[in-house]
Amino acid sequence: MAAAEPPTPTTPGTVPATPDAPVRRSLLRDTSVSAVVAGFVAVLVSYTGPFLIVLQAADDAGLSVAETTSWVWAISFGSGLTCLVLSWVTRQPVITAWSTPGAALLVTTLGGYRFSDVVGAYLVAGVVATVLGFSGLFGRLLALVPRQVLSAMLAGVLLPFVLTAALAVGASPLVAGGLVAAFLVGRRVAPRYAVLGGLVVGVLLAVLTGELGNPHVTLRIDGPHLTVPTFDLGAVVGVGLPLLVVTMASQNAPGLTVLRNDGYDPDDRLLVGSTAAVWTALAPFGAHGINLAAITAAICTGREAHHDRRRRYVAGVWCGVFYLALSLVSSGLVALFVAIPGDLVAALAGAALLGALLGATKDSFSGDGPTSEAALLTLAVTASGLTVLTVASPFWGLVAGGLAYVVLTLGRRARADGDGPPDVGRQPWRAAAARRKIVRMSTLTPDDLTYSDVPKESRFEAHTPEGARVGLVGYQRRGGALVITHTEVEDAAAGHGVGSSLARFALDQARSEGVPVVPLCPFVREYVERHPEYADLVQEPPHREG
Repeated sequence: MAAAEPPTPTTPGTVPATPDAPVRRSLLRDTSVSAVVAGFVAVLVSYTGPFLIVLQAADDAGLSVAETTSWVWAISFGSGLTCLVLSWVTRQPVITAWSTPGAALLVTTLGGYRFSDVVGAYLVAGVVATVLGFSGLFGRLLALVPRQVLSAMLAGVLLPFVLTAALAVGASPLVAGGLVAAFLVGRRVAPRYAVLGGLVVGVLLAVLTGELGNPHVTLRIDGPHLTVPTFDLGAVVGVGLPLLVVTMASQNAPGLTVLRNDGYDPDDRLLVGSTAAVWTALAPFGAHGINLAAITAAICTGREAHHDRRRRYVAGVWCGVFYLALSLVSSGLVALFVAIPGDLVAALAGAALLGALLGATKDSFSGDGPTSEAALLTLAVTASGLTVLTVASPFWGLVAGGLAYVVLTLGRRARADGDGPPDVGRQPWRAAAARRKIVRMSTLTPDDLTYSDVPKESRFEAHTPEGARVGLVGYQRRGGALVITHTEVEDAAAGHGVGSSLARFALDQARSEGVPVVPLCPFVREYVERHPEYADLVQEPPHREG
């Protein structure tokens, strides 16, 4: 592979001043109305949907008022603490929550054991999840799955919420329909405030039509109630093990995918390990799982939270603030959330998730034929809501898609010409086969190629329909800027416009993310000079003497 143009010599380790020295962003300066609203909507969706499953499980198990209140406090406090701290530390919109499929699991299993034995099972599951997270084992296992399959799993998780929103409009055309109409108008005239506008219009219509309930709210300070854990093998196997599986596969896996799909590079060790550690600490108070969120995360990681990707972490911080506030008075304010019409919440969630669903669906089918077929199967199984052995559909979607991918590409890997999917960068064991590909560009144009971002390898890649990589643009993310370091094009593809198309793709990605570009690569710098419409993206590197 030849460089599109020899890079300018630089001092080893030298990068532009701003990217090299990350600036600690100011929360006050970065705060925006749209980000605060995104954080609030995420909490609203949590307390009007998944939270009700927790209450049902507690009621079916016959838990006391103190035990139920403590459970609510623990999951609210744990979610708030992890949201706030992790978003602040990483400057990424890290949204956490309690395990929704875990709560659904407990509806059928909690009543069969002493609550102290269940708490012991929580502890065991939390400790194992902490080890899997901090050791990096979970992240390494997830990296073996093709990116398109992971995106398809996320799309399958999000799709039912958008479909439910459509049903809500049919059931309540004035309130839910008015909310969606206001959201669409907002997307046209003021995209940052589209969700807020939809929420305000929906609530006003609910009040005017009498659909908004009149709850009896009693505000009092709630606190934790310690349950001394006991350990029973049956509870560990019947509750702890399934809870661990559904939390890791159905919550943390799509949670990481949400962040990656919106252009972030999450530290899976820090995020999964930290949330699991907080889960372990709060288990004696009733927490059945603290983990990365997927549905509510997608509300806070997209452009609806803020057009500048660097400022969306504020949504995570405020989501944490709202959770912590509600943890103090959870029993009273939850009654207020429950009074909000279900159709209004469903329409709001569906509207807020449209962008995330679009992005995940597009990425699901960005690969070659076999990869896209595996992604489609993943999406279908995940969206079906299939539950087997108390394990929710996202896990089975990954299993189905992974097996389909192996079957569809097995012969391709074995052939000497190395036909395979474009995600070679994520699978080192296929690099040798990829290098043996015979690239035939004589009948192809740049529009025939597939372009993708491979965050794990820090590069944008171009592939032929057969899956051969024909070019790449390397980059680094420093201090909130996209530093483009070099461009390479296969010899057989030289002269066909691949380098220019890759440069355009990289610049378009930067614009969509709202980040500046530092074009250290001379080829990309020259491309920007020839295309002044990208000049506003450029952040100049410092001048070096001599």
